[in-house]
Amino acid sequence: MFEAVQQVLGVPFGSYFEIPKYGIFENVNSLKDLAEMPHWTPGRPLRVATGFTYAWCTAMGPKFMNEKGLNHVTFSTRDGALKATPAMGIVDAIVDLVSSGTTLGENNLKETTGGVILQIR
Repeated sequence: MFEAVQQVLGVPFGSYFEIPKYGIFENVNSLKDLAEMPHWTPGRPLRVATGFTYAWCTAMGPKFMNEKGLNHVTFSTRDGALKATPAMGIVDAIVDLVSSGTTLGENNLKETTGGVILQIR
């Protein structure tokens, strides 16, 4: 039997990181919290990496974020080590497939409430 898989938005734990700017995620537990942050502007959008196709980055991703109140977001595709990109300062958050959330936690990331983009059973 296969486990259910979800496509989710993951953000850094926040205070775990010694990189000062990642402390901004300390109180972010939901997509609503993320959308209400004043940090995301046209000049400094929320940077999100994913392993999904360019088509996803230009259609499904932006549509989901806009529906959730995040209007200043850029997407990029990455191959390999996706979950490490926030810690490296390349992006602010990721979109990835998750079943248990273990690998998110192992990479100092957490799921955001309301951040499930797609469920696959």
